[in-house]
Amino acid sequence: MGLLSRLFRGDQKLEACLLHDASHVTPNAVGEHVGKIQAALFIADGVAIDSNELSARRYGPATANAVLAYKQKRKIINFSYQTQADDIVGKMTIAALDKEVKSKERPPGRIALPPAPPFRQRGVDRHEHASRCRRRRGTALGGRILSGRCPRPEPDASCGRHASPAASSGGDRRSGRHRLFARSRGAN
Repeated sequence: MGLLSRLFRGDQKLEACLLHDASHVTPNAVGEHVGKIQAALFIADGVAIDSNELSARRYGPATANAVLAYKQKRKIINFSYQTQADDIVGKMTIAALDKEVKSKERPPGRIALPPAPPFRQRGVDRHEHASRCRRRRGTALGGRILSGRCPRPEPDASCGRHASPAASSGGDRRSGRHRLFARSRGAN
């Protein structure tokens, strides 16, 4: 069974490190596989590795210290020949890194979306009402083209587009535009 994380999967040197003792990654190694180990250490523990080592993808002293700290924290020791952790990436270390990176990866194709905004009832916000009035200009309502008129049957002075709800003839409190709209809909 090979490496499972997307970071390590398919890398020949890391796959060999998982299978063969002679392929351990040791200090002074250089290459893409070292850059992947450095990235995995950052993902796992958030360690800061020297920028010169990162850009050169070199297994220098900062990377060695990060590997040693990772192994000590997780007690990755081969007790058949060791009494304490070392700074070499071998079978056990690469397997532990792979497992941890895999657990922190998102499934492919899944995108983290921000939470949806809270539900707000339409017409409550005066700015929203005003923008709806502007969007509906020139649309046919009740068989008429009402350019610039609000389709809302009740006056609302808060949106700034309507006359104030002053008393008009017959006790109707609707503004002239709203009376016209109400008549076209058959309301009184």
